Amino acid sequence: MTAQELEVSLWALFLLIWFLLTVTFISLLMCLFQGGKIPVRWTAPEAIAFRKFTSASDVWSFGIVCWEVMSYGERPYWNWSNQDVIKSIEKGYRYLLFIQWIYYY
Repeated sequence: MTAQELEVSLWALFLLIWFLLTVTFISLLMCLFQGGKIPVRWTAPEAIAFRKFTSASDVWSFGIVCWEVMSYGERPYWNWSNQDVIKSIEKGYRYLLFIQWIYYY
Protein backbone atom coordinates (compact mmCIF):
# COMPACT_ATOMS: atom_id res chain seq x y z
CA MET A 1 0.00 0.00 0.00
CA THR A 2 1.43 3.35 -0.98
CA ALA A 3 1.53 6.39 1.26
CA GLN A 4 -1.17 8.07 -0.82
CA GLU A 5 -3.50 5.06 -0.57
CA LEU A 6 -2.90 4.90 3.18
CA GLU A 7 -3.71 8.58 3.53
CA VAL A 8 -6.94 8.16 1.55
CA SER A 9 -7.88 5.15 3.68
CA LEU A 10 -7.25 7.06 6.89
CA TRP A 11 -9.34 9.99 5.69
CA ALA A 12 -12.14 7.62 4.72
CA LEU A 13 -11.99 6.02 8.16
CA PHE A 14 -11.99 9.43 9.83
CA LEU A 15 -15.02 10.56 7.82
CA LEU A 16 -16.87 7.34 8.57
CA ILE A 17 -16.24 7.65 12.30
CA TRP A 18 -17.20 11.33 12.25
CA PHE A 19 -20.42 10.52 10.39
CA LEU A 20 -21.34 7.71 12.78
CA LEU A 21 -20.68 9.86 15.84
CA THR A 22 -22.71 12.72 14.36
CA VAL A 23 -25.65 10.44 13.60
CA THR A 24 -25.41 8.92 17.08
CA PHE A 25 -25.28 12.36 18.69
CA ILE A 26 -28.28 13.62 16.71
CA SER A 27 -30.32 10.52 17.53
CA LEU A 28 -29.33 10.90 21.19
CA LEU A 29 -30.54 14.50 21.20
CA MET A 30 -33.79 13.45 19.55
CA CYS A 31 -34.30 10.83 22.25
CA LEU A 32 -33.67 13.37 24.98
CA PHE A 33 -36.12 15.91 23.62
CA GLN A 34 -38.74 13.31 22.84
CA GLY A 35 -38.37 11.57 26.19
CA GLY A 36 -36.75 8.47 24.72
CA LYS A 37 -34.06 6.19 26.03
CA ILE A 38 -30.37 7.03 26.34
CA PRO A 39 -27.63 4.59 25.23
CA VAL A 40 -26.19 4.33 28.74
CA ARG A 41 -23.16 2.23 27.85
CA TRP A 42 -21.85 4.87 25.43
CA THR A 43 -22.89 8.00 27.33
CA ALA A 44 -20.58 9.96 29.62
CA PRO A 45 -21.47 10.14 33.34
CA GLU A 46 -22.21 13.89 33.30
CA ALA A 47 -24.45 13.42 30.27
CA ILE A 48 -26.43 10.75 32.11
CA ALA A 49 -26.65 12.67 35.37
CA PHE A 50 -27.25 16.21 34.10
CA ARG A 51 -28.26 15.70 30.45
CA LYS A 52 -25.32 17.96 29.56
CA PHE A 53 -23.52 17.03 26.34
CA THR A 54 -20.14 18.58 25.60
CA SER A 55 -17.08 17.78 23.56
CA ALA A 56 -15.77 15.94 26.64
CA SER A 57 -18.79 13.65 26.64
CA ASP A 58 -18.20 13.07 22.91
CA VAL A 59 -14.65 11.98 23.71
CA TRP A 60 -16.00 9.55 26.30
CA SER A 61 -18.38 8.02 23.75
CA PHE A 62 -15.62 7.83 21.17
CA GLY A 63 -13.44 6.01 23.72
CA ILE A 64 -16.16 3.40 24.24
CA VAL A 65 -16.46 2.95 20.46
CA CYS A 66 -12.67 2.53 20.23
CA TRP A 67 -12.87 -0.08 22.99
CA GLU A 68 -15.51 -1.93 20.98
CA VAL A 69 -13.34 -1.88 17.88
CA MET A 70 -10.21 -3.04 19.69
CA SER A 71 -12.11 -5.81 21.48
CA TYR A 72 -13.56 -7.08 18.16
CA GLY A 73 -17.14 -6.04 18.87
CA GLU A 74 -17.38 -6.98 22.53
CA ARG A 75 -20.39 -5.40 24.22
CA PRO A 76 -19.40 -2.51 26.51
CA TYR A 77 -19.73 -3.47 30.18
CA TRP A 78 -20.54 -7.02 29.11
CA ASN A 79 -23.83 -8.31 30.56
CA TRP A 80 -24.26 -5.67 33.24
CA SER A 81 -27.62 -3.96 33.61
CA ASN A 82 -27.81 -0.27 32.79
CA GLN A 83 -28.21 0.55 36.48
CA ASP A 84 -25.04 -1.43 37.31
CA VAL A 85 -23.16 0.43 34.58
CA ILE A 86 -24.27 3.83 35.93
CA LYS A 87 -23.40 2.92 39.53
CA SER A 88 -19.99 1.53 38.58
CA ILE A 89 -19.04 4.54 36.48
CA GLU A 90 -20.13 6.91 39.24
CA LYS A 91 -17.90 4.97 41.65
CA GLY A 92 -14.94 5.39 39.28
CA TYR A 93 -14.82 2.13 37.33
CA ARG A 94 -12.88 2.41 34.06
CA TYR A 95 -11.56 0.06 31.43
CA LEU A 96 -8.10 -0.04 32.99
CA LEU A 97 -7.20 -3.45 31.60
CA PHE A 98 -7.90 -2.20 28.10
CA ILE A 99 -5.75 0.89 28.62
CA GLN A 100 -2.91 -1.26 29.96
CA TRP A 101 -3.33 -3.58 26.95
CA ILE A 102 -2.92 -0.67 24.52
CA TYR A 103 0.29 0.50 26.16
CA TYR A 104 1.63 -3.03 26.41
CA TYR A 105 1.37 -3.67 22.68
